[in-house]
Amino acid sequence: MMKKVLLLIIIVFINVCQSKTLKAQCIPVSISTQPTNQNDSVPGHAHFNIIVTGTAPYNYYWYVNGTLIDSTINSASTSNTYNTPSLIMADSNNTYYCVVTNCAGANTITSNIVGLICIPVSISIQPLSQTFTAGNNDTISFSVTVNGTPPFSYHWYGPSGLVKTTIDTAGHRSIYSFYANPVVYGMNGNTYHVVISNCHHGIGSGSGGNQVVSNNAVVTVSCPSMPAPAVYCSGNFISTGNHWAEICGQSYVLFQTPAVIGTTYHWSGTDGLNSSLQNPTDNITAFFNCPTTYTFTLTETLNGCTSSQGYFNIEIWPIPTINNPPANQIICSGGTLAIVPDVFCGVYFGPGTYQYTHTTNSCITGATTSNWSQGINDILINTGTTPCSITYTINAVMASGACQGPSVSFAVTVNPAPQVTVTSPTICAGDTATITANGASTYTWSAGATPAGIDTAMASPASTHTYTVTGTNTYGCHNTAISTVTVLNTLNTAVTQTADTLMSNQSGATYQWYNCAINGLQQITGATNQTYVPPVNGQYAVAVSLGSCLDTSACQLFYSVGLNQLTIDNVELIISPNPFTEQTTITSTMNKITSIKIMDVMGQCVLAPPPSLQGGGKGVVVDMSGFANGIYFLQVQTEQTLINKKIVLQ
Repeated sequence: MMKKVLLLIIIVFINVCQSKTLKAQCIPVSISTQPTNQNDSVPGHAHFNIIVTGTAPYNYYWYVNGTLIDSTINSASTSNTYNTPSLIMADSNNTYYCVVTNCAGANTITSNIVGLICIPVSISIQPLSQTFTAGNNDTISFSVTVNGTPPFSYHWYGPSGLVKTTIDTAGHRSIYSFYANPVVYGMNGNTYHVVISNCHHGIGSGSGGNQVVSNNAVVTVSCPSMPAPAVYCSGNFISTGNHWAEICGQSYVLFQTPAVIGTTYHWSGTDGLNSSLQNPTDNITAFFNCPTTYTFTLTETLNGCTSSQGYFNIEIWPIPTINNPPANQIICSGGTLAIVPDVFCGVYFGPGTYQYTHTTNSCITGATTSNWSQGINDILINTGTTPCSITYTINAVMASGACQGPSVSFAVTVNPAPQVTVTSPTICAGDTATITANGASTYTWSAGATPAGIDTAMASPASTHTYTVTGTNTYGCHNTAISTVTVLNTLNTAVTQTADTLMSNQSGATYQWYNCAINGLQQITGATNQTYVPPVNGQYAVAVSLGSCLDTSACQLFYSVGLNQLTIDNVELIISPNPFTEQTTITSTMNKITSIKIMDVMGQCVLAPPPSLQGGGKGVVVDMSGFANGIYFLQVQTEQTLINKKIVLQ
């Protein structure tokens, strides 16, 4: 009997020694070289590497933004590298880390979180060359669009050097513009370019350098076809050609042109006049019994461009009269009053000027004719709701003011135009919109809008579309308005997690966050922003509404290290065996277990066994037979707390 007992003791001792020897042969994995941030270009590839120590083989699991993207199982190598696909601009905010396991079982090592720290700047849209005509008032504008990681520093250069420096912290576009009043021919051939830089300094696997220089944008300026200048006498219009003009017996004549800033002049005359003044004077002895004719010429230089030559002859003319005076007029607000009077000068018919004046009325605004024009071409606007009238007076004028004929008058009544407004509804794809107009008596709709009443129309566009409505009032005047029917397609209900924050990917909507409980979605009071920070780990969803469209995201697992997480030093759960096997018992040492969920690395619930109560309702047997080995997440709800743990099934 004693021999049998002694033999049993020896066998147990040998088994214990062998077990300790086997365990000592598996060294837990540890990280000797962490992955580092990468600095790369688009397109390109980033390379994240990790080096570990411990007993091989190793299991490497690479994650991007918390999602498993690559794995290497049973690797004998202590070094593992994840090579990204070809990079795009959106990848600049990605984060990466690696989870490593080996034969040590529950020992799981997670690397530091790293990312792409800066993508170098590159130009996607170059500044464009532009063409202008000298003399026009115009805005000369150049823009550049870039790719890369902001902020960007833009240095614009022109013919005289640096002209503008800007820092862009969010967008990817810079504009340099200036207003030329006017554009001059001397700008022809000027070039502009921009130098852009950002945080990139040429490290990593991308191309070197931290700045790019755009192409030169060239300004081309051409001269317009400049007409011969108008020539005046004593401040009154004479001619632009070889026409005769009355001086009404005046012996002192002032030649001039309309004042244009920047113009230079060259006058000459058959009487010996030679002047660079805008308004030179000359003495002419002209009498009714002296048919002497004098010829005067003028050229103008403006904005670096020279006009053709204007000339005229002066002779004596009689006082003008007006034939066929205009009748009273009625127009709609915003309409044009166009009058060209007929001038008959005694026995002569020739060029004349017309002097217009009109009364004022506080309810009429708009462009009105100035004195000394060659006709009336006024745009009149009635700012009231009833008809308003003004009176025009016309005088025919030859040469100086002394050659002025009798005046004639006529009245202009301006009827008000309707102030048409129209709604712009938002609908879901496949719905019918009701468009309502207001402000007129009758309405006419453009194609696609079907009238449904006096002031309404129905439209069912497949995509966002605009419709025009023309309203007419009782005065026969009309006006238009534009309705835009916005059509919404499928809402973006995806939810992304950054750090400890969940965010809906649908912008410009209204939001309501929900907790995915066992008995359905539970509304979270006050959680109505686009972002939500959960107070505990769990599954959450968001309802998104935009216009009349409503959709709800799928439930998504929220898992945060350090947020209501139990650590190894604060164990409430007993898991046996650990790592998980096909049959694993989970026991709460403090509270009764009410539910258990097993999630995969994508956050999807793969197992929710009903509690088979053991040990007074604190123990549950989890059957994971048929599941692939790897990393899972365990969520245990007790009467007092929600516990989330990362587990390994092997």
